[in-house]
Amino acid sequence: MSEQVANLAASTLSAAITSTSATTLTVTSASTFPGTGNFRIKIDTELMLVTAVSGNTFTVTRGIESTTAATHLNLAPVTHILTAGGLAQYVSDHAGSGPSTTLTASSFTWVNQQDATATNGTGSVLFTLPSSTASPNNVFQFLSRPWTTGTVSAVFDILYPLFHLTNGQYWSFGFLESATNKTLWLGPTGGEATAQPLWIGSAQLPEYTYANVSQSFIPITDRMYLQIENDGTNLYFRISKDEGLSYATVYQEAISAGHFTTGPDHWMFGGINYGNSTTWPPLLMRLVDCTEAP
Repeated sequence: MSEQVANLAASTLSAAITSTSATTLTVTSASTFPGTGNFRIKIDTELMLVTAVSGNTFTVTRGIESTTAATHLNLAPVTHILTAGGLAQYVSDHAGSGPSTTLTASSFTWVNQQDATATNGTGSVLFTLPSSTASPNNVFQFLSRPWTTGTVSAVFDILYPLFHLTNGQYWSFGFLESATNKTLWLGPTGGEATAQPLWIGSAQLPEYTYANVSQSFIPITDRMYLQIENDGTNLYFRISKDEGLSYATVYQEAISAGHFTTGPDHWMFGGINYGNSTTWPPLLMRLVDCTEAP
């Protein structure tokens, strides 16, 4: 069960704990605590893990995180706290919902590769789109991987470029329907006179015949923590500003919204050369971490 947290959750014991082996306790009021386990409480110098809540009664694991089970007086303060163990568990629960998926270049299938390349690094996959004058114009070049429902949390280093104000090379991450090559993706915008926000676009590969679906004015950095989810009904794009600790939804739509014929069955990342009249440096997009969760 995932780690739960709440603000300013506190109460007192409504009865003394007279045994160091007791696994239930009752508080005066549980109204400010999480409604279910797991969460951590402190009574005197003992830390406990609450694994279940029933009314004002907590089921607990005693003496956790190197503390010692002890007896406690009636009306002793009971405080919900975030401990070192609780924080580690919360990160594990919420930053991708599981261990990283080990991926290499061979884990992906090319969609319209042409002159793009994928090479393996130490625990990473580097996608490279050559200088724009050498690349096909207005054509998507992507790596794709089978995936239907669930969540993909990915960390990308955008080595160059972060964005261009007009024409250039753009990175993307999102959904692919393999039978039709229809896509819905997140990436930086172009054609603006100000610093570029992220946007959601749709296209049918390989041509860059896109629709600008939505814009989210979130700064683009050289390391992006991104997440997509398909719950079987809706599609979600999320971004993290705290290195994957939590994700905020920046766009969602129903699978039936019209961008796909039946629905996506792959996730993908890569780039596009848009306008090759200028020699831009190569686009380098490195996948440094990825978690695929059901």
